[in-house]
Amino acid sequence: MQHTCYGVHNRPFVRPIILVNKEQYLLDIAYIERIMFDDQTTYSYNTFLHEIVQLMINSIHLFVSGYYDNAYYSIRQALELSVLIYYFSLLSDQEKKQKQQAWISGQNFPTLATMLNNLKHKKIKKHMDFLETLTPFFGELYTYLNKINKAIHKQGWYNLYVIQNKSGIIKHVPNNEMVINFPNYLEKGIGLIAKIRLLIDALPLLLNNPIIAQKSHRLTEGYTEDFIKKYIGTDFIRRYQSTNLYQSQLTLGLREGFHLIT
Repeated sequence: MQHTCYGVHNRPFVRPIILVNKEQYLLDIAYIERIMFDDQTTYSYNTFLHEIVQLMINSIHLFVSGYYDNAYYSIRQALELSVLIYYFSLLSDQEKKQKQQAWISGQNFPTLATMLNNLKHKKIKKHMDFLETLTPFFGELYTYLNKINKAIHKQGWYNLYVIQNKSGIIKHVPNNEMVINFPNYLEKGIGLIAKIRLLIDALPLLLNNPIIAQKSHRLTEGYTEDFIKKYIGTDFIRRYQSTNLYQSQLTLGLREGFHLIT
């Protein structure tokens, strides 16, 4: 039996991919970095925010270079860090300190699914309100992660590089949906990160209110209407505006505004 040997430098299995609207996606991702945290309790999360943006930018560069599965892995890392910030934000000061130390030192630390499950069983009021009010969002998050894991874990013939660009090897292979529809998955990932940011505080949405914006002095910016329309959607906004977090911060913002705590 003979086998074709391609050698090290002439392997045909990874090829560059064109991503339409690449520059606009990069700008949209960078915009998330401007929706920063700027008070005592959350300011340290900006380090994670910078990393999240970097990971999403990495995903685009990896994809156009042909490494589409690594692109999805980078998106998943960004989502995991987004959930990590949310997880920390809900813990008591003592537990947060313990968990952060475990994370920093590389000790045993819960996975994304375990973090969300732990919060559910702790029955933290804020999280339980979100679970009830934003049920479709959490379903969307799990469905998305399960889908991109197919590419990350190499499940299915077309998720193999040796098949993707050599489809004649196997007949009747279905279209490579994870490559063809990458722009949709990228947009969905950006949207999920933007939504998780709102689970921590409502400022990115409240600062769009001219009355609140006039009274507030913050370093962060609010989500623009175009960004909301493209990545977040009216159904999520409608549900989110009925949460206790949004309603309480709306009342405070209208009465006093929001000021940087130093």
